[in-house]
Amino acid sequence: MDALLLVSEHGLLRQGLCRLLREAAPLKTVSEAATVDEALEHVRLTCPDVVLLHVSHPVGDSVRALHLIRETAPETPVVVLLDALDDEVMVVVMQAGAAGCLDKGVDANYLLRSLEDAANGEIALSERFARRFARMFAMSSREGFRQPYADSLTQRELQVLALLSQGLTNREIARSLYVSESTVRAHLRTVTQKLGVHNRVHAVARAVEMGIIPTLLRAGIVIAALALWPALPG
Repeated sequence: MDALLLVSEHGLLRQGLCRLLREAAPLKTVSEAATVDEALEHVRLTCPDVVLLHVSHPVGDSVRALHLIRETAPETPVVVLLDALDDEVMVVVMQAGAAGCLDKGVDANYLLRSLEDAANGEIALSERFARRFARMFAMSSREGFRQPYADSLTQRELQVLALLSQGLTNREIARSLYVSESTVRAHLRTVTQKLGVHNRVHAVARAVEMGIIPTLLRAGIVIAALALWPALPG
């Protein structure tokens, strides 16, 4: 990861984060934008490896920015930074194609690792949001299959999707299935095409929304993803 774009309308937060990232991260370029138009211009001109988008209230403006950035540079991952823990907003931004969701409680090292993960095509979730995502995953699995999907996935694609939902990297999925990383990437491309999404994060969100992942769990193809997370309160 060489170039990052930080988007936030809040000057103090934007300037503080930019200073932190410039001092702590081995980045060649850390750009900043205060408005959607500025962000789109930076994306077009600099092609950042990852965008860090600060989402504040009203949420609608930030979600609009996310959509426009994704339309302008669909291959550029956008990590969302939220002011507060909000399940509904997390779902909205993930379904809009965000490459991850962080809260302002993360420390600098976690932020940098998450941005690097996103730049490498991985899911970037703070621990708090990971717990909440796991809780929603469990609730969805109890509700069961809600909606059929027209373009069926093969058993191998289902296995890849299930392992992806557990937060595994391409390398870890390849090791689990005894295949090459290029094979995993090929399966993921097919999965995203069949689900009509743009990236792996959106694929997991769409799978939960459509009831595909709960179906996998009931079919016994994978161990429930919750087993990989710390016990959830309540």
